[in-house]
Amino acid sequence: MKLPELSESASPEFTDAATAKAWLEHVPLANVAAAQSDLLEQLEEFNSFPAAANQRLGVLEALREAVNFVQIEQAKRFSNRALPMTEQEAEAFDTTIALWDQMMAGYQRCVDGAINKDSGMRAQAALVCTRLLSYIGLRMFHYYRAYREVPAEDWRSLHETYAAAEELDVAEDAVKDFLNRDIQDTSPRIAYARAVLMGLCNPNELAQRQLTFVAYLLERWGNKLEVESKPIDEGEGVPPLVADLKSDACPERGEGNARDPRYLDARKLAKSLRNRVALLRKGESPAKLALGEDCVQPSCEGLLVYLYRQWCQPKPARAAERKPAGRAAEACNELAGIHYYISGRVFKAPSPGGEGGELTQKQREEIATFGRVSTREE
Repeated sequence: MKLPELSESASPEFTDAATAKAWLEHVPLANVAAAQSDLLEQLEEFNSFPAAANQRLGVLEALREAVNFVQIEQAKRFSNRALPMTEQEAEAFDTTIALWDQMMAGYQRCVDGAINKDSGMRAQAALVCTRLLSYIGLRMFHYYRAYREVPAEDWRSLHETYAAAEELDVAEDAVKDFLNRDIQDTSPRIAYARAVLMGLCNPNELAQRQLTFVAYLLERWGNKLEVESKPIDEGEGVPPLVADLKSDACPERGEGNARDPRYLDARKLAKSLRNRVALLRKGESPAKLALGEDCVQPSCEGLLVYLYRQWCQPKPARAAERKPAGRAAEACNELAGIHYYISGRVFKAPSPGGEGGELTQKQREEIATFGRVSTREE
């Protein structure tokens, strides 16, 4: 992750936790867009300010709750909307991603401090690694909510940060996160697992409500995915789930040629999913199975079966192999534009009674046979 240059000329409104809390009292959280803009502007300034690592961490921790609030509210402006986004929706998405970027940049400096043996940060290594992994995961999650492809550099950052947690020997250290909905206990490994499992569930096929439900499950079940340095036999001929910590891609099942492999053990996760599906089929209510009050049958069972296939089984082969392409596809959603790009001509409405008015018998037959009227050139 490329960090902004530090500058003595940077002048944020806060430099430590106390001044950050005092500044927050004057941020208009009732006006979410304005509050998001203020937070983004000040975090950009603060991330260029040469603060001590412990002061930087204090500021970031003080701002987390406010950032979380405005991000959740602003995401409503671009999620669950028709695609492609309008200009205003795209702007809300870009600003939301930019604020996640600034939180990531701040915690990245803290992780760098821990790696460089900063005395204050070494003791906070588990906390700052967990926070950074969580914010990378949140950035990725909002790409899923907007049905956009997650940038490869996000996966690289996720893998590199988990590798840093292993290097610091804090991957399994317990951390509290009181912004979680129900389960506050987490760790660098759990934060990494949550981001990986969200990416593995083929999120672009899920509706917004389903994405929210999967995020809720992963808060509870992220600890069920173990990370090992040696291959895991999950039985039933299931190939290993491999993460390459030197790659910029989502982990996948298969032998592969990973340069720095970690083997993700999903057996506990598979058992939880199988047990709950079996109990649902026997008539147990989703709420009693800790699946939340919003999860109703039969859609609940269907989604759990879907997740089991995505997380715990080999990915089925594609009917037609995907071919790499160097050009970006362009989409058009207006009928006049669609007509132009298909026919090569600007659409002109037929004039009643004039040329191009009523279709002739021959034209009707051509449309019925070929789906269009033939041209003179044909």
